[in-house]
This record gives sequence, C-alpha cells and structure tokens, in this order.
Amino acid sequence: MSPHLLLTRMQKKLAILQLLKHREPTLLIVGQTISGFGDGVALVALTLLVLVSTHPGVTKLAWFAAARVVPFVAFVLFGRVIVDRISRRLLLLISDSMRTLNRGARGLHRTCILQYWELLVFGVLSGTFDAVFTPAIMAITPEIVPDDLLPAMNSLRPLSNNLIGPAVGGVLAAWSTSFAIGVDCATFIVSAGALVLMKPTPAPDRKAGASMIDDVREGPRYVRDTRWLWTTLLAVTFVNALVATPTFVLIPYFLLHNFHSSKLVVGYALATFGLAGAIGAHREQFENATATCAPCGPIGRSAHSRHSSLASRPVGGKCSCFPSSPHCCCCSATSFGSR
Repeated sequence: MSPHLLLTRMQKKLAILQLLKHREPTLLIVGQTISGFGDGVALVALTLLVLVSTHPGVTKLAWFAAARVVPFVAFVLFGRVIVDRISRRLLLLISDSMRTLNRGARGLHRTCILQYWELLVFGVLSGTFDAVFTPAIMAITPEIVPDDLLPAMNSLRPLSNNLIGPAVGGVLAAWSTSFAIGVDCATFIVSAGALVLMKPTPAPDRKAGASMIDDVREGPRYVRDTRWLWTTLLAVTFVNALVATPTFVLIPYFLLHNFHSSKLVVGYALATFGLAGAIGAHREQFENATATCAPCGPIGRSAHSRHSSLASRPVGGKCSCFPSSPHCCCCSATSFGSR
C-alpha cells in the first residue's frame, strides 16, 4: 500500500470520528442504519411471503416487485420537487410514519387471510412513500453535515445497506413472516424517533414564481439535452431491468422450488448482494476519494457545469460527497447540494 493511500485512509477514519461528534449527523446515521437493517429483514420476509402464499408464484413475485418500482419511478420527480419546497426533516418524518403504518397494517393483517391484491396495494404504497423519502434523505445530508465532513458521511452509507438484515430476515421469516415484518415496522419507529430528536430544518429557499409543473418539466428536459446523462441513465435502466430485478426474483424462486433450500439460505443469498455492494463502495470511497465522487465514480468529473436536480431548477451549491468537486452528477441527480 502506497504512503499516499495509507494517509488518505487515515484521514478518512479521523474524519468519521470527527463526524460522530456532531449530534445531527450521528442521529441520522443511527436511525438510517437501523432502518436499513429492517429493510433487509422485510426484503426476505416479503419475498418468501409472496412465493409461499402464491406457489409457485414467480410471476406474482415479479408483479409484486413491479408494484414497488413503478410508483417510485412515476412519482420520484414529484417527490424531488416537493423536497425543494418543504423541510426535508419534516418530509422524512412523514414518510417514515406512513411506512410504519403500512408495514404495521401488513403485519397485523397477516393474522387474517391476506389476499395477493392486498400485497400489491402495500407494494404500491411503499414505492410511493419511497419516492419522497429517497430524495429527502439525499437532500438533508448537506444541510446538517459540515462541508469538510461530507466525504466521511458518504463513506458511512454502506452501513445502512442490507447486510445483516436479509440473513436475520431468513431466520425470522422461517419462524413467522408477520413477526419479521413487525421487526421492520419497529425499525421505522426508531428511525422516526431519531428524526424527532434532530433539530428542525427550514424549508429550502426558492425563487418566487416557479410552479411545481415547471420544475417537473425541467428535469426531463435537462436530461434530454445532456447526452452523456440520458445515455448513462438508459444503460443503468437496462441493467436494472434485465439483470438486477430478475436476479432478485429468480434466485429466491430457484432456491426454494428448484433446489428445495430453506428460507435461511434465501436470506443468506440476498445478504451477499448487500455485502458485495458495501465492499465495493467502501473500496471505491477510500481509494478514489481525492479524484471522484464515490456514488457516481469517474462520471462525476465530466458532469455538466449546470448543477441542477433532475426534477427541479438549478440548486447550485457544492458536491455533497466531495465539496471540492464543482460538478457532480450524483448530486445533481438526487437534489444534493441545496443549502
């Protein structure tokens, strides 16, 4: 290991320790880490619930996955516009509260006869709430984290990935899927509690006269006019549609119905996805922190000089991952950087 790389890693670790001395970022990290654990538990529990209750169920599992993804894609532009107008902390609280009720109703309803269409409704609601939560959690980061500690905050994101959650979810779902979903519901309560303890954040400053419809239109228009951006998004869309999503549907199905594996094995298999992603993200962040934005990698260096959200007007500001970088496609794509 080169001395420069060793020094970079030591600086990042010291920055993480410094970050944890700040109350607001620490509360957000704790809440989202616990919530991410619950998401991992629910991932396995809901997958097994659909497969077992709709045997053989592979087609219905695919439709259930679509019921979550389609509303997210359809409403995330509106979600980002809302995030640019309302306090991000308040939106996170509302989203967590709604998702708590959604998960709680799903877990309690499992004590009765749960119909497949009801699962689809729960999936649609989850995707809709995620369309607000995701841009809000991205946008609140630069509001509560000092500029020099933003890289450290970004390096802690893998903690909230689904690592332990799916493995534990397999254990809990093997005993009771409703209990596993209840655990996920409890993690949302903890996440909401952490947000309550945080100081209120003001609504973002915006210029008067811009309507929500205009802001929604500007995002797709900017993507259309920026060739590298729409080609990248198109490639990622095809990878997710043809590789990632089918993998999460077919692997649990093959393990259960072709290889007759236990529910525990399904949980461990899904956990390996999160583990591999966290290892890759951790390595990228520590080795290339001085050159690129970790979430978007080398693409961040070629981003357009116009720093705007996909859903809203230009927000300006610095890259929330690496403040020294003035052009970051990750930030412009997720409403980062608005202070």
